Amino acid sequence: MEINRKLSDLRRLDELSAGTSYIHGIHTLFILLVTFIYIVTLMSFDKYDLTGILMMFLYPVFMFRLAELSFSESLRKIRYVLPFILFMGILNIFFDRDPYLVINGFRLSRGAVSFFTMTVKGFLAVEASYVLIATNSIYDICAALSMLRLPRILISLFLLTFRYITVMIEEVANMTEAYSLRAPGQKGLHISSWGSFLGQLLLRSYDKANELYLGMEARGYTGDLRNYDIGKPVLKDYVFLIVVSALIILCRLINVPVTIGNLIRR
Repeated sequence: MEINRKLSDLRRLDELSAGTSYIHGIHTLFILLVTFIYIVTLMSFDKYDLTGILMMFLYPVFMFRLAELSFSESLRKIRYVLPFILFMGILNIFFDRDPYLVINGFRLSRGAVSFFTMTVKGFLAVEASYVLIATNSIYDICAALSMLRLPRILISLFLLTFRYITVMIEEVANMTEAYSLRAPGQKGLHISSWGSFLGQLLLRSYDKANELYLGMEARGYTGDLRNYDIGKPVLKDYVFLIVVSALIILCRLINVPVTIGNLIRR
């Protein structure tokens, strides 16, 4: 069932975050900072700078390699986000028709260039975020955010929302299976059952979430992550932050494809 696949995808992220690769050994705070630097640098490119943004592919390529992640698996997990990425700049093709490049009668509009640039930006930002989530558990990320002195209420909301999504998906799976057993041969939910199904889902999810929260309190949860320790950074973490951040900024300052093209023409 599709719902069970969604649930297995969430559990798969927990399995990936327990890996033993080089990136898994880097402190979560430094991967979080590098991801932030990468996305900010990525978004700083001009919307017509398609050649300059090509070098930004190096970061996800090397991170996927060092983290031992599957690129095809990441595409499968983010497939629902891709249409939104494409939709962000598609209107530019119709409204920005000024010529950007004309070669032997072939006319490339500025709108098409900005569309491709924005699409690449969105895709790379999602892939960088995927690397962060796939190499660190949700608790590690929340603990790293607390080290950055973010408000505790925001961190708690982020953590509990992520965990309660799993609870709701489990309830949807159980209720859908029970419905299919009572209505064999019927494809999906009948429209007359939508209201009662949604109401039961909200009530069951609330009860299950309340039980989960009471269990967290019984284990010492007080509204923050003071008892969750992700360790202290070591030398390799600082080296990773400095080297990778420097390379990201270098790719922003130097348009490598254009520079190579100029050297070849000389």
